[in-house]
Amino acid sequence: MLITLQIPILDLRGFLLDTGRLRKPPWPIPDPGTDFVRNFGPIQNRPRGGVPGWLGEGDICNAKNAIRCDREVRLRHETQRFLRIAFRRFYFDGLAVGKFEIGFASKRHLCGEVSANTIQATLSDILRLPVRIPLPGTGHVHGELASIGNELAGAYLLATTRVQYPDAPRSALVRSGAPLLLIECNDRERISLPFYSRRIPEQHGIKLSHSLVPYRKQSVRLWFLDQSTSWDWDLNERSRDPARRLRLYLQRLHAEHECLRIALRGLAVGAIEIPPRSPQSNVFQQYLNEATRRIGLLRNKTSKNFNDTIYEIAICAITAMRPGEIASLQQVLDRLDMRPNVRRKVDRYAEEWTNITIIEHVENNYMGDVFKDIQNSIIATRGSIAEGIVTVRMQQNDAVADSIQSLDDLIASVADSELPVEKKNECLELLNGLTDEIKKPEPSKPILKTIGESLYSVLSKVPSISKGVATCFEVLKPLWS
Repeated sequence: MLITLQIPILDLRGFLLDTGRLRKPPWPIPDPGTDFVRNFGPIQNRPRGGVPGWLGEGDICNAKNAIRCDREVRLRHETQRFLRIAFRRFYFDGLAVGKFEIGFASKRHLCGEVSANTIQATLSDILRLPVRIPLPGTGHVHGELASIGNELAGAYLLATTRVQYPDAPRSALVRSGAPLLLIECNDRERISLPFYSRRIPEQHGIKLSHSLVPYRKQSVRLWFLDQSTSWDWDLNERSRDPARRLRLYLQRLHAEHECLRIALRGLAVGAIEIPPRSPQSNVFQQYLNEATRRIGLLRNKTSKNFNDTIYEIAICAITAMRPGEIASLQQVLDRLDMRPNVRRKVDRYAEEWTNITIIEHVENNYMGDVFKDIQNSIIATRGSIAEGIVTVRMQQNDAVADSIQSLDDLIASVADSELPVEKKNECLELLNGLTDEIKKPEPSKPILKTIGESLYSVLSKVPSISKGVATCFEVLKPLWS
């Protein structure tokens, strides 16, 4: 079993002049054995190589010095054995997108069934793992692994800025995105997930599902990848290992989307200012062009080896830009006077976010974010909820916004046999009312309590989503209690 936690890191300095950013290592083609990232570690060849035909990740930084763990991670199993740190690595695309990954692995395959409680305790132990980031000359920064992203981005900013640079590095130019968990195992390790999850049909001997893991009144995205040991593919051809290839796709897709989202939002709120028709504007347009191209390439590669459902679930598994936020970003992009072909690509990317459809086949019913033969009022209500989430997020309340988004997804995912269409529409209307009240400058606690308790009384009785609903309301209930 391998458990990986990824922290995306966006570096906006490539779009500005004279930020003091070092030119070495020369990503994306650093020299293994010679180049290094200061305070992080040396550049090395990835032991099993990158992905052929795709911007590689064949060379990565062995970031063993970036984060130090203050204790071991215990696998809460019968043997109470510890998980070893399999790797700490960093990768940067040379322009804007970086990602730090730390992996925890069992020393040998787990025998027998691993209970849901065991997995929940182990993941919680990883997310809350006390870690420290060494900062030369100033000591260490301490925190928990799941929430150390901003400090890690700051350490990377210092490590890649010239020592003689006269100005203090701008922390707003290097930011971290939402973390991602991924569990990879085989069917000999019979692992049960304790959380509500979305599943896709098994393909190539791989079972894939997506869940939300509670963490301090927030949620961390989780991919669970279970590979059949009986599937007929050549173990000696490592680059053709479909499970590993899918893992790389999902992790890279998360990093690409997170960094693009943060970059566009940074532009919208004025964290970076790019004059129209300037060299900086040309570089930023190059990034937008490359980012949308790479995301499209990832989609093509994923679809070629698996079906479109994997890519579509991946999109909805990521903190998405919603219609209201996209509209504001469109206005900002208008001021950049972008090249028509680049603007069309960004528009298509934004449209994909708003029109994406999740389809999961369960028995004879299809369920997902967009339904066939369903009342138009449901779609309209969900659009209104999405716009409300944008406002809540703009108020710097990401945990509440994520919980509302999760409830929206949970309601939409329920089969009609569990929650009839009319009842589903009522729940969405309640959620819409709750969102409208929360986004007000001074929300009314009595109104929030009335709506929230009414919504909870219905959703908590739906077996397939009851756990996910409980997790979301742990975040929302303090708003009215």
